[in-house]
Amino acid sequence: MPGGATQAFRTPPQYTPPAAPSQQGPSEYTLMMQRPVAPQAPSAPPQGQPPMQVQMQMPQMQMPQAPQMPQMPQAPQIQMPQAPQMPQATVTVSPGKMNWIVIAILCLLCLLAGALIVLLLNKHK
Repeated sequence: MPGGATQAFRTPPQYTPPAAPSQQGPSEYTLMMQRPVAPQAPSAPPQGQPPMQVQMQMPQMQMPQAPQMPQMPQAPQIQMPQAPQMPQATVTVSPGKMNWIVIAILCLLCLLAGALIVLLLNKHK
């Protein structure tokens, strides 16, 4: 192969522009932009005819009324019977004993959590 691997494919021929570009006038957009923005005064009517006056009014649009939702019957109000009041039992615990109970409960929870972890680790072996 002459030229190596980079010359294996043919290159497309170079683009040549058309010989004579066709003459076109300005585009519609250009013409529209060149027009004056102010409305032009209407031309005078021919002699012997009265000027024509056209009055247009905007039609009055009335929005339709939304239909009313029917009234839902209200559910009857039922009073729940009052439960009899039970006397509250009062337990007096000294502040020192309360701390020991909380500490004992926390220790038991930690022991159970440790046992669960050991059980799960040994289960996979």
